[in-house]
Amino acid sequence: MASLKHYIRFTFIIILLSVFSLQLKSQDCSSANDCLQKGISSNFSNEAIELLDQALKLGKKEKINLSKIYFERGVKYYNKNAAKDALKDFENAIKSDPTYYWPYSWKAAIYQVKEKDYDKAKKFLDEVVKTFPNEPRSYYDRAHNHRYYNNIEIAHADFETAYNMLVMMMDGADQIDANTKGNICKWYAISYMKKNNLYVYDARALEILESGKNFAPNSPIMLGELAMAYYDNGRFQEATTIGNKAVSLDEETFNSKNVGGNFIVGMKAFEDKDYFTSASHLNYAITNLSNPHPLIYYYSALASWFHYYHNAPKLWSSHVAQIKNKLEMAYKYGQGTKYESYGQDAKKRIPDLGI
Repeated sequence: MASLKHYIRFTFIIILLSVFSLQLKSQDCSSANDCLQKGISSNFSNEAIELLDQALKLGKKEKINLSKIYFERGVKYYNKNAAKDALKDFENAIKSDPTYYWPYSWKAAIYQVKEKDYDKAKKFLDEVVKTFPNEPRSYYDRAHNHRYYNNIEIAHADFETAYNMLVMMMDGADQIDANTKGNICKWYAISYMKKNNLYVYDARALEILESGKNFAPNSPIMLGELAMAYYDNGRFQEATTIGNKAVSLDEETFNSKNVGGNFIVGMKAFEDKDYFTSASHLNYAITNLSNPHPLIYYYSALASWFHYYHNAPKLWSSHVAQIKNKLEMAYKYGQGTKYESYGQDAKKRIPDLGI
């Protein structure tokens, strides 16, 4: 009983010290900008919000523009699923500086993602486009709203406008971060493929993504798409180089979200008969697909099949349905493409699964 009391007392002291430490951290900044930067950098939402609260207090005393502080606190609330608090901060950011674009973008995300109100988001984004008629991001954000609700034709038109504006203002696009530039190129290429019912990258899609390499040379997501486009267009060495770079950049941020890079690594492992590694990377590729791709489904199915059937037979039964689904996808999306023979082979293999 005594040891239990000591444990409870010790735990309570640790909690108090943690809270006290957190409070000290939130006040450990000398100016509004200092608090802002520390709040942005913090990986703990409560700590970040406290730092940004302090930034606002200091900012009001220093009589500076508070828009960015409100915006960054709104982002923290958004990621904490406190949508009402986030919305209020984004609106205050807009009032503080109507020319600062990002709060508009995230306010639209609340309507679209959190509230799932397409009409509300559309009306708001229509006004945003009127407010920022020369801003590629306004068309890009509206395009995503249309894409979210599967309005492919309209989404494509806005992605195309955003892309064309970006290309025309290459020397004057410093206000847009590289990641957003890369995403504009990626999603324009994806929307082009969806509009034309393409499941394999053609020369035009490759051309779009190659321009993205100039805008965002270190974006793993965009480079992953480019690697896949190189592969589909028979430029295998470039696919390997860019794909490996995408994987390396992903690893720096502890992610595995790029498609083409994971495909390249997965294919190399497949050739080396390392089916576990192959299946892992090809599954990452499938998880992050923005558009179906028959070859990725095909090799992902085979890598999983060979691994579980031969190396982990006890797990075979729990994965066989998933393997079947991938083979079906390879057949469905391979028809009429350069990979049609792979799809036909996938279809022939399905009965061998025994389900």
